[in-house]
Amino acid sequence: MGLQVHKRRVPVKRRSVGHRRYAKERRHGTLFVATVSSVVILVLVLGAGFAYAWYSGQEPVKLPKVVTEEKKEPTPAAKPKVPKRVSVGVATQLITSPVAPGEEASLSVHTNPLATCSIDVRYDDVPVSSPDLKPQHADEYGVVSWDWIIDESAPIGTWPIEVTCSYKKEWGVVKPDLEISNKKPTTAN
Repeated sequence: MGLQVHKRRVPVKRRSVGHRRYAKERRHGTLFVATVSSVVILVLVLGAGFAYAWYSGQEPVKLPKVVTEEKKEPTPAAKPKVPKRVSVGVATQLITSPVAPGEEASLSVHTNPLATCSIDVRYDDVPVSSPDLKPQHADEYGVVSWDWIIDESAPIGTWPIEVTCSYKKEWGVVKPDLEISNKKPTTAN
């Protein structure tokens, strides 16, 4: 008796089965690389966070000292510097118009800082005398405002107001109109 060798039949693999296995192995490899990369990035971020927290804790925090002194008067703001030879500009910022007799009128003008301004209000060429219409100095921003009550006997119409502002030897004028009417202005709702 002799040894008999049987040949095993090995089934021939189809090409598509090998390709599927190859694609599956590639997906697993890609998933493994993505997982490892994510873990490495997470470890680096956490390490950087811990290092920052540790380093920040090395510098002592300096707190401001609490001073228990008496309150001092606030230091006045420095006066604005106005050039020596400057023309004085005057512009109307706000005027309440139209306004009815007995109501309050307001006028604000903008001019040079520290300028002195006077106002002249006339109804039908008759000057209005009110203690609220006295000359004023502009503030550090150049704003001057007046508020006064319109006389009950003030004539209906549009009347000129003249504001003159001066600084040193220079001056400027603005002439807005004030409308006095019986009708109150309508507001849009």
